This record gives sequence, C-alpha cells and structure tokens, in this order.
Amino acid sequence: MLTCPYSGAFIVDPLNHYLGRRGEIFVTALCLTATPIGSGFAQSWQQLFAARFVMGIGIGAKNATVPIYSAEMAPARIRGALVMFWQLWVVAGIFLGFCANVIVKDTGRIAWRLQLGSAFIPSFILGVGIYFCPESPRWLMKHGRFAQGFKSMQILRAHPIIAARDYYYSYVIYVEELKLAGASTYFTRMRDCFTVPRIRRANYGASTVMLAQQMCGINSKSIGKSYALNFVLICYF
Repeated sequence: MLTCPYSGAFIVDPLNHYLGRRGEIFVTALCLTATPIGSGFAQSWQQLFAARFVMGIGIGAKNATVPIYSAEMAPARIRGALVMFWQLWVVAGIFLGFCANVIVKDTGRIAWRLQLGSAFIPSFILGVGIYFCPESPRWLMKHGRFAQGFKSMQILRAHPIIAARDYYYSYVIYVEELKLAGASTYFTRMRDCFTVPRIRRANYGASTVMLAQQMCGINSKSIGKSYALNFVLICYF
C-alpha cells in the first residue's frame, strides 16, 4: 500500500498524457493481472516483494485514473454519484477478497498462493471491459482530436443533439481553463500543489490523514486508497 501513493501516484500524469485514460487503465489492468499471478508463483520472499511492489504502483496509477475517466464520461446529472460509487466498489472488492480467502482456506499448503493469485480475476475483467469502452472525449479534445472526441461523445449519449450540447459545454470549460492556467507541464502542476493556497491546504489535509491511518492501521486498504486518490487528483488538476 505504501508504493500505491508514493510511487504509482507520480506516474499517473505521464501515463495519462501518452496513453490516454482508456489506455492507461488497460495497461494498469494488465499489470494488476500479472502481479497477483506472480505472487502466487513466488518461490522466495524477494520475488513476492517485487510482485507486490509492482502491484502497488499499478494500483496507484489505476486508482487515480478511473474516477477521472468516469467523471469525463458521465452526464452531469449523475456525475457526482458515479464518481463516488467508485469508493463503494473498492469496499465491495475488499469484501470479495475476504470471500475468496475463505473459499480457498482449506486447500492446504497452496492456500496462500491461491489467496494471492485470486486477485487477478477483477483486474482481468477490468482489462476486458475497458477494451470495449470509448476514449474520454475531454482527453481527445485536450490533444486536438476534436472529431474523434465528438464521435466518442456520441457513443456515450442517447442522441447526437445531446452529445453536441455536452461536447460544446465541455469545450467551453476547457477553453476557460486554458485562459486561467495557461501552458502547464508535469512539474508546474506538481509545484501548484504547494504554491496555490487551496490546493496546498487540500494536499496537506489529505497527506496528514493518509499518514495517520497508516500509523494506526485501521482500515488502511480502503481509507489509504481514498486519500491517495485525493492527493493524485489534486496533483493532476
């Protein structure tokens, strides 16, 4: 879990820039499919550590992109609820993980291998599912691919007129953001985490809670993901 915010979080920006939202989720889904299988076949603690370390990087990158992807795809009336549902499904995944542990607990000496390896199932489903999803219209717009962005929006909306309305509204917001922010890079966005007052306060608050929950060990999996996500979203925007 420590590699999730402190390693995976910082590669989100370049991965999103070069691979897109959909591509980044697909690549991290492949990573999160391979690493549990590697954990299950590990023959030493070093191999297990390496697999878990890489898994943490993939979790950090994926956790930061999925809510952004959902927000950019969803209609305004359900956007907030859909993004918040992400955390509900994280907790549901933790519950299913416990169920998988119970199911294979009596399989003898290979029980721990099956418990670690079973984590590849949801990430495999994610990788298959995201393959059939369109790219984020906003990401395509930011990279100058306006025609492709509108086609993507048409897939996501029930009628071309609704798609045109939402795409134009997204474009107007994007233009206004460019006027305010100007040209930005990975390093300028990182700098904003400490120089822009509202972002700095949110950054300090999220980081403090993240560190505190790691020290107390209470529900570190779900809470840690939540506040690592908050920190990454702040860095990204």
